[in-house]
Amino acid sequence: MKLYDGEILKNARKKLSLTQDEVSEVLGISRKQISQMENSKFDGGLKYFLKYLSLLNLEICIIPRHND
Repeated sequence: MKLYDGEILKNARKKLSLTQDEVSEVLGISRKQISQMENSKFDGGLKYFLKYLSLLNLEICIIPRHND
């Protein structure tokens, strides 16, 4: 199940003219982890995901699920 759209992260990073390498250096995590986040396949800690969102000036919004 896809929890978020990684394209939003990628587009926000590019809008800030940052490379994955630059982001990984700032956050202290590997470029591979940045790539995983941007491909919606990150299974690492929420701590790093939140740091990345903060760097990109993004936030998580939690909404109730609609029952069909």
